[in-house]
Amino acid sequence: KVTDELLVHEQGHFNIGIMCQNELVEKLNKTKFKKATFNSDIQKIVNEVSSKYNKMGLDYDAETDHSKNKEQQSKWNELFQKSVTFTK
Repeated sequence: KVTDELLVHEQGHFNIGIMCQNELVEKLNKTKFKKATFNSDIQKIVNEVSSKYNKMGLDYDAETDHSKNKEQQSKWNELFQKSVTFTK
């Protein structure tokens, strides 16, 4: 059943994606790449960041019970408010 709480929960998944994107861009911008290892270096960064946020998404669903656990959902919502920034 679609509810406002479920919509907020789904926004959380989007927020995790934004956090992932921001960290990925930051790491790529800070890395000095070498031509010989360029592809493998990028793949390593992408894999590390993706794994971190894939796990976060799973933890989010487990802890919030897909929005049913209001206390945990509130804690995650606070984290998102502090952590999510949109970059250009």
